[in-house]
Amino acid sequence: MREGYRVWVDLEELKGGEDWWRDIERAIRKRVAKFLVCISRKSNDREGVLKETRVASVVGREQPNFIVPLRVDDLPFTEFNIEVARFTGVDFSTSWASGFAQLLDVLKRANVPKPIFHGADAACDRWDLAFAGRGTVHAQDETLVSNWLPVDGRTDVIWWHERDGTLGFEGAKFLPAYPVFEHGRYFLSFASAEDLAPAFEAADSKINKSASIKLSEFVRSGLAGLSIDKNKARDIQMRLLRLSIDAFLASRGLARYEMSNGKACYWFSIALVGTSRFKAKRPNGSEASRALVGTAKGHSWHFAVELRPAFRPFDLLTFVPHVVFSDADVVISSTSRQHSLRRTVCKQWFNDQWSDRIAIALARLSDDQGNLVIPLGGKSNLTASATPVLFQSPVTYTWGAIDVFPEDGERVEAITANDSDGPDDDDAATDGEDEEALDV
Repeated sequence: MREGYRVWVDLEELKGGEDWWRDIERAIRKRVAKFLVCISRKSNDREGVLKETRVASVVGREQPNFIVPLRVDDLPFTEFNIEVARFTGVDFSTSWASGFAQLLDVLKRANVPKPIFHGADAACDRWDLAFAGRGTVHAQDETLVSNWLPVDGRTDVIWWHERDGTLGFEGAKFLPAYPVFEHGRYFLSFASAEDLAPAFEAADSKINKSASIKLSEFVRSGLAGLSIDKNKARDIQMRLLRLSIDAFLASRGLARYEMSNGKACYWFSIALVGTSRFKAKRPNGSEASRALVGTAKGHSWHFAVELRPAFRPFDLLTFVPHVVFSDADVVISSTSRQHSLRRTVCKQWFNDQWSDRIAIALARLSDDQGNLVIPLGGKSNLTASATPVLFQSPVTYTWGAIDVFPEDGERVEAITANDSDGPDDDDAATDGEDEEALDV
């Protein structure tokens, strides 16, 4: 709507006492230019979503690319229900902004009309009407806490080590103290030959030759002598940093959990922290008091940490919080059960609860100077501040009387076409008309 499109949403348009399936079918068949269906693990097999999509499929026989699936969580496209699996979807799961931009491009290329000339104003009016009493935006400065941890220092060189080819190499015995990236007979690492020599000796081998290169030069140009281009060099740098971060979190006693996207997070176990509350200073100086482990729905929940290295707009670590569920520190193996519990238990965790737990987790992981010191090699570390970057917003949001979000469910949206000469009032059209008022 903000971009000028008229939107019909089933959850908002249907009123009490109406035959809503009839109204939904009528809207899909006669009003809709594009049928947008939000697909998630929860909505994928919901009968209501499937019914609406079946109607849209019939309409789509005469209107190519009529159905546009919107992926809103981590459900793989390959697991989409049969009604929408054959259509090209738009991915909102990794970035809402990029997904929205892609959706706008789809609508533009399809020449979907934009009848609302003051889209932003109309969207604000609709928000005020739909969410009256839930809160208000005020023109008042507010300090926002990010999940960016600025990196204050890290190594400026990377080493390559050539293994002696005349000797054997027992890979199973090779257990280096610091992460390495194996590239043929070469090993790349932030650690020097001195740091890695004991591991090579344990593997019945030794380092034949070593040299270092400026890390900035390595990621900019690669290393031609080892047939490493700049893209491979950047992958190697990222891989070594992630392995170093993983080793750091494991060294602090956190347990590893493999997520469905192939990445890993590290969680606080009952054995490590118990279920007591911990305290930490918030960025504004006040004191946070939260537990990192608790119980809900007959299981234990555990706050978990993922630290992602990034280099733009500056060197930083991104703190990504997760929640893992267990039965007495034994992780629940079912990924679908993990997802269901997260949606149920964590849906009412508001920003203050997440940010407080992030602050407490960082306090437990940092040193006495308030830094995360992550070993990269014998004499090199990555040092990041445990105090997140703060941003100043010119507006603030004040919560209203309703302070709990509605339970997540399926939401089917349809972008409507518009007959600019037709009436705006739904009552102005009759069931028998081929062209009826094209509603929001």
